[in-house]
Amino acid sequence: MVLSGANKRQTGKPDRIQVPDKPGLATRLAAQRLLGAVLDTATSLDGLTDDVHGHPQYLRLDARDRSLARAILSSALRYHRTIETFLDRLLDKPLPDNAKSLRQLLHVAAAQILFLDIPDHSAVDLAVDAARTDPRNARFASLVNALLRRMVREKPAVLP
Repeated sequence: MVLSGANKRQTGKPDRIQVPDKPGLATRLAAQRLLGAVLDTATSLDGLTDDVHGHPQYLRLDARDRSLARAILSSALRYHRTIETFLDRLLDKPLPDNAKSLRQLLHVAAAQILFLDIPDHSAVDLAVDAARTDPRNARFASLVNALLRRMVREKPAVLP
């Protein structure tokens, strides 16, 4: 994670957060953004993932990463209720109502952990990095790490 520490506000916080050039992170961030568009604004997934007129963040991905983003999105949408139930069971108290971005981030990571053949440690690590890059979610990075690590431990008992 790269934080710009050169310019600090009077609050002592960095002025901006830079997205690290970490393999796979751009794909997860795109999947998170597209999941939000589908769930929050009822935008068509097919339209967002169109190879010519799709979402700009999706179009910046190479063909291999686009395929991964579509697989993540398909799993997150197909198993939305299962993921939502599992997350709610793991949380001691519900996430704030305005934490839609955080919830989408958790859904993207959970889809990878529970339903895709992606190493669990990679899904957790990239989700924590994604949380740190978003100023809205940065304070929840530790929660994301703990929650997803617990999900990895408990998935054999929950999924057949």
